[in-house]
Amino acid sequence: MKILIQKNSKNNKLEKNIVKITKIGIIVFISFSILGQFVPFFEGSNSYFYGMASILFVEEGITKSNPFLEKYETNEFLLDNWLRTDQNEMIPMSGNGLILLGGIAYVFGGYFALYYLSPILFIILIIASERTATKLFGKYAGLITLILLSASNLLFRNSIQLHTESLFCLLFVLGTYFLIKFGRTNQSHLILISSIFFAFSSTVRLSGIILF
Repeated sequence: MKILIQKNSKNNKLEKNIVKITKIGIIVFISFSILGQFVPFFEGSNSYFYGMASILFVEEGITKSNPFLEKYETNEFLLDNWLRTDQNEMIPMSGNGLILLGGIAYVFGGYFALYYLSPILFIILIIASERTATKLFGKYAGLITLILLSASNLLFRNSIQLHTESLFCLLFVLGTYFLIKFGRTNQSHLILISSIFFAFSSTVRLSGIILF
């Protein structure tokens, strides 16, 4: 009987170690892949908008003056993804949460921080998703979650550029985690934390408002 128990414990330890090594290997591989294939924000349309808006947010504030817009007061001189205010200035149309985070990254790391911001967010996303799934549903659920996210070509392609997908998904995962924890423990502060993540996700993408 003791021999069987010892064998089972050894098998369980071996199984846990294999799962852990597999998870670490996937995270390391996908991290090097996305960091090595990032696309500078000035080479894309949407990423250029988010990158320049982040820089302008630091250097000039959330609004941007446009002399042609102020003189002629017509939308013909309004840039894509920007809105005109009553004072004939321009403000970003969407993604203010990413612009704020990009501005903070630009202050501390300059242009290189904007280059690597979205890939780093993607790496944090897959780690947070794996940890969330493991804590809530077990180690195999975490492994499957990690594999699915790492194999998502759409998410990977969007994350090599300065887009909103990685940050939005990260906030959604964290908000969902605290919401499920609230349902299990009925601790009121967890629903507050969940609401904060969901609210901030609506500033990253307008579709986040659907969560409410």
